[in-house]
Amino acid sequence: MTESASSSIKNLTDKVNMLLQRLNNRDKHITQITNELEFLKEELKKANAENVELQKKYNNLKIAKGVVSLSKGDVSQARKRLTDIMAQIDVCIAKLSN
Repeated sequence: MTESASSSIKNLTDKVNMLLQRLNNRDKHITQITNELEFLKEELKKANAENVELQKKYNNLKIAKGVVSLSKGDVSQARKRLTDIMAQIDVCIAKLSN
């Protein structure tokens, strides 16, 4: 084999090894990104669950605030709210009757 052919073969071998190394690095990077994606999906699920829980607590606090305002003697505001609710119920009954 000539020196030129030997040099060409070594050159090709080096390039193939370099490509294989790049492929291996790319595979590791894809695995790392996939793992990070799964972690972030889990974090999102946890955050969504926490958001739902906080929304429930917030709604309970709003209801509790209404009860507390009634117990503090804010009867006129409570009467207004009840009158509004009764008016809405009357509208619904009228719509159902037709």
